[in-house]
Amino acid sequence: YLTFYDGPYDNTTDAILDILKEKGVHATFFLRHRPDHVAQIQREIREGHTLANHSYSHKIKAVYQSADSCIKEIRDQQKWLTETVGVTPEIYRFPGGSPTAGNKKQTIAAALAADGLGYVDWNCATGDGLPGVLTTEKAYQNAVSSVGEQKIVVMLMHDYSAATLEALPDIIDGITEYCEKEDYQILLVNLRLYKKFEDTYYQSDRYGAIVQREIYKLLSK
Repeated sequence: YLTFYDGPYDNTTDAILDILKEKGVHATFFLRHRPDHVAQIQREIREGHTLANHSYSHKIKAVYQSADSCIKEIRDQQKWLTETVGVTPEIYRFPGGSPTAGNKKQTIAAALAADGLGYVDWNCATGDGLPGVLTTEKAYQNAVSSVGEQKIVVMLMHDYSAATLEALPDIIDGITEYCEKEDYQILLVNLRLYKKFEDTYYQSDRYGAIVQREIYKLLSK
């Protein structure tokens, strides 16, 4: 599962879509409220990608102020996407990953379920959300090395990352070769993934652990 977050962005999202189209693969885009980028969201729909919810503001402190604030962010984004592009997502990703919700997670997850949504984290990544400079080569190595021998792979990438963008053709080629060898497929995230593998992602991911440390620093300020 190829997944992109936080977009769309002016300088990278269209280029990502160009690469995906050229390679003949589809991805899941976890979107925040980007009213100036509706044309790119419509292109994602038109070209067969999946839209998912990544909160309305993506402002960590505001999202996790309370369970109710997080639920409101989710519902506001659902409403905006439904009204703006006619698509109501069935999957959510917690900003920073579901552990960021802490003891609010169970309440939020129950509200998601009541609204017909599931959530998904990740188990491999390019590392494009970490502090420091990321080179194209390092993004590629992070991606392919984190796949390992896992049978279910949810790849975390960000729309804004120039390094991920440059590495993406090689990442797709590497993953495609791996899928053909193992008789796997590149799929779109959906409720079936959530229901079958709930809470199995993220646990062994070093990238996720580092992200959590950075988020906890932010929340404690």
